[in-house]
Amino acid sequence: LQAAATEFVTTMLENGDEGDTVISIIPFSWGVTAPDSVFEHLNISATSSHDYANCIRLEDSDFQTAALSTTATYNQRIYTSFRGNTFNNLTSGSILDGFSDNYNRSCYDDEFFRILPYSTSEADLHAKINSLKAAGSTSGDEGMKWAAALLDPEFTQIVEDLKSDGEISSEITNIPAVYNEADTLKVIVMMGDGANNPSYSFTPGSQFRGPNSDLTEVTTPEQVLDVIFVNWNPSIRSTDPQFEHLCADTNTYTCLYEDTGGEISTYYLDTGNSYYDFDEQAYISNADFEAVKELARINYDPNSDEEDPVEPLRWEEAWGFMSTRLYGDIQGDYTAHNQYLSGSARVDRAQKDTRMSNVCDATKSEGVIVYTIGFEIASGGHAEGEISACASSVNHYYPTNGVDISDAFDSIASNVQNLRLTQ
Repeated sequence: LQAAATEFVTTMLENGDEGDTVISIIPFSWGVTAPDSVFEHLNISATSSHDYANCIRLEDSDFQTAALSTTATYNQRIYTSFRGNTFNNLTSGSILDGFSDNYNRSCYDDEFFRILPYSTSEADLHAKINSLKAAGSTSGDEGMKWAAALLDPEFTQIVEDLKSDGEISSEITNIPAVYNEADTLKVIVMMGDGANNPSYSFTPGSQFRGPNSDLTEVTTPEQVLDVIFVNWNPSIRSTDPQFEHLCADTNTYTCLYEDTGGEISTYYLDTGNSYYDFDEQAYISNADFEAVKELARINYDPNSDEEDPVEPLRWEEAWGFMSTRLYGDIQGDYTAHNQYLSGSARVDRAQKDTRMSNVCDATKSEGVIVYTIGFEIASGGHAEGEISACASSVNHYYPTNGVDISDAFDSIASNVQNLRLTQ
């Protein structure tokens, strides 16, 4: 795909006047991750917002049109953390040891998953394509929806804002053009390698969204060892951090620290009769947690403007820190995990197929030419039926295997150039 797509980009850019060909790249998996520059122009419900990843929850009605409304309010899809790579020096045998829950994520924060909008730069387009990685599962409905949205005139003001912000070339004009404008051809090339699969989430009204999660963040000043000395003879001292492990023996040694000016966040999960300390990867008593809070607040003035160093997180923030599976493993209760996978917010394959069919039809009805490529999918199977039906005609669908995908992109490039000449 990468080799064929980069060649396609080069062909399209070279066979037109500079600036006349504008290309966007929309990676899709469980969902589509918008870049910050686009996401900040959408209206996101404050009750569902978080800072982890830029996916919105689309409803069935959103797929009835090609446009993505810039005035509607969207719920932000939760981001569930890929927990396994977060902690260093994991204790062998601990809950977190080697743990990962990558497959059941609903949105990705990785840079390679983000849309590259409205580019005329061969280098940038090639770099984006070559950064792509296969992960997660398939939501062709969302891939098509965002592809259609970037071609729809509803995004005209977003494009102007992107130009003003220096996010895209200021030389791009009349993008997205109105439909059926003379001398303008709008094209989508969609590559799919499988059937749509279910996606997971919590509904906005779930008990696992909103405020007062079970996770608390405790912020303390970052400190480094200043000096360690022997209690009965303070003249025996050192500033070497290699001796810091001796500080645990408070009967023998005293350790003094100094602030670095930074802060450290430690996270504690309330399990009812105890707290799970993520740093220590161990359960501590409620009394010990109260002592942790008291120490963190030792210099805190609740009447001042400074933030409380002890902050119970919203669920949207908590899920960005841990996956639902890890939460269940620590709690010993998988209610949240089961609701996430099988609750009313789950979008099943049949629902995605309908959504994809609707947005494909809506997009084609606006005069957009849609080519689809079925990459190494079974001939006559369910996936091929859905992907081929999305194309503008049977001749706009390309079944491919292996290096044949390059021939498909070459054919599409030639076809588009011929259309551009004739229209």
